[in-house]
Amino acid sequence: MEPIVLERLELRAVRGIPELTLDFQAPEPGRGQWTVLLGENGSGKTTILQAVAKALRPRSEDGAVPCRGVASREYTLHLAEPSGRSQWRTLPSNAKNIERAETTFPAVGRDVLGYGSRRGGALGGPDRDVSFDPPVAGELDRVWFVPSLFDPNARLIHAETWLRNREHAALKSGGGAPQAFFESVVQTVLALLPGIESLEVGSDEVTVRGAAVRECALADLADGYLTTLGWTLDFIARWSHVHADLVDGDFRDRMVALVLVDEIDLHLHPRWQRTILQEIRDTFPVTSFVVTTHNPLTIQGARPGEVHVLRRHDDGSVTSRQIDPPLGADVDDLLTGPWFGLSTTYDPDTVEKLREHADLLRRGTPRDDAGRQELESTLRDRLSVFGATPEDRELLEEAAKSGLEGLAGKLSRIRAARK
Repeated sequence: MEPIVLERLELRAVRGIPELTLDFQAPEPGRGQWTVLLGENGSGKTTILQAVAKALRPRSEDGAVPCRGVASREYTLHLAEPSGRSQWRTLPSNAKNIERAETTFPAVGRDVLGYGSRRGGALGGPDRDVSFDPPVAGELDRVWFVPSLFDPNARLIHAETWLRNREHAALKSGGGAPQAFFESVVQTVLALLPGIESLEVGSDEVTVRGAAVRECALADLADGYLTTLGWTLDFIARWSHVHADLVDGDFRDRMVALVLVDEIDLHLHPRWQRTILQEIRDTFPVTSFVVTTHNPLTIQGARPGEVHVLRRHDDGSVTSRQIDPPLGADVDDLLTGPWFGLSTTYDPDTVEKLREHADLLRRGTPRDDAGRQELESTLRDRLSVFGATPEDRELLEEAAKSGLEGLAGKLSRIRAARK
């Protein structure tokens, strides 16, 4: 089975998005597709994930669907693999419901899983539950699990209980596919969690060991570990439950699915943010992903064609622009570039002093003015590149005429040149 390939998403009056077309980059042959969405809060990133999930709703669940999460007049998803499209529209008789207006997708769909920003983690719910939704009617070999994209109270499986169940199945089998599957799952966990070198499933708890934690119960891991482990193990558990015939030591090479993850780097330290995309890409090579992030370090792991920047304009319209982060770009470059659009990365007090300095220059305050000299002395103490040479001072005076943004940009370029 070939990886799922999204081609285009068209939205019209979907929640706060008046109209938007998003074209997806085709992946390398035989590899999962990746799309990384950026944008300020309220720009529509989560709405896009919800719309994709709804568009791929199983046919057996066709009919009127309440507009919780995705209240829309119309949205259409085009897929290149499997070839087809699905269109949903508001019911004329009831604007609070939508229905599938048309679909050309094959009757047998593809696995779709979604994980919202309030998805919880590996601890699952208070009942330590490991239950799975009943199979999709008429599509017994399909996973469609997206509740946490819409419901903040939705919970993932309880990871410890599921791991114990898998170890028990492996021991009971005396080897073979269940044993190979369990061992591969453990290696997957160790590969995903930095600083964790071993995992032991006991009768009462799962224990992990490594440089990052020494020795502790899995349940006592930090939120970054639990959040990442939570959705990845939930994905593996639900996929393997439905596709038991494909489960062995090489199961990850068969996990053809579409996974939607809001804030994929939730709770992660910057060191982990830099590598999370590549680690997930390597772990699930044939799985396609649409993910969101607010972090510049995370997009350093993106490949050409994958990053899309959403922007909401003053008139309420939303646009999408595909912009590749250049190799060698540092965090300041990304934060002050078109990916995040900040005018500066300095602290608010320093920004205010830069603004005061720019105002002094625009008013023609002479260099020997006591107030200007005191302000410039403070800025030089804070910013080693601020007016350190006569040439710098000339450049900064010229840049200040264009306001704070021009001044901050000039400082960033001087700083980069002196690294």
